[in-house]
Amino acid sequence: MRGAWQELPSIAPSAARGVGESIMQLVQLSLLELAGRDSAPTQREALRERIKQLVARRLGDPRLSVDAIAVELNCSRRQLYNAFCDEPDGVAGYVLAQRLEACRRDFEDRRHNPASITGIALRRGFNHPAHFSRAFKARFGVTPSEWRAQRRVVTT
Repeated sequence: MRGAWQELPSIAPSAARGVGESIMQLVQLSLLELAGRDSAPTQREALRERIKQLVARRLGDPRLSVDAIAVELNCSRRQLYNAFCDEPDGVAGYVLAQRLEACRRDFEDRRHNPASITGIALRRGFNHPAHFSRAFKARFGVTPSEWRAQRRVVTT
């Protein structure tokens, strides 16, 4: 860890961020192990947390996928799926749910009222308006335009 820490200033910012996150996880795992907690689930939990942080940072990137996450975190798809084994929708489902929630929040935020539904969906990483609309309706029971119209009536 010391060697990695000393090299941080000389490596690319994205790699430095990954190294820094890894050092933090190693320290966290060490502390948890000292406290008597088993490290196998903890490692899975740590990876899941790293995945969630990455998704939060890159939510608007339409190229964000399971493969892209695996590459950026330098792990296998299998490790990603194992990290999310306790969650019903897996990694891809988590990304989709986070994007849909972000869109829902944007629809309710007055600052985004002038933005089009398609513009909000694209800003949150969706590539296809029809896919977004179907996914939104499946999650919330109404189309994005119905959701937005209902919220305008309630907030005005």
